[in-house]
Amino acid sequence: AQTAGHSVKLCRTGFQALQAAPAFRPHVVLLDLGLPDIDGWDLARQLKADPVVPEALIIAVSAYQTTADKRRSEEAGIAYHLGKPVHQAELLGLLAQAAG
Repeated sequence: AQTAGHSVKLCRTGFQALQAAPAFRPHVVLLDLGLPDIDGWDLARQLKADPVVPEALIIAVSAYQTTADKRRSEEAGIAYHLGKPVHQAELLGLLAQAAG
């Protein structure tokens, strides 16, 4: 699928994301922290440990907005922790920055 000129792969669970990432080889991962099967922080750590996708820019998009939540994101290798609802301009700016 294409969205705003970017190839997009939608995964509804952490397990789906772990299975899809090696073949899809994402440059950016938009990650909800409250997934049904694994929390987003654990998923981020697992993605960062995968030799195929360690450079992917991981952006959390979450209602979890405490200082402790943001610290956990940083510790898990998440580059940006955005609150819901996400401002489109902010997200598009991060995507453009990642595209370099």
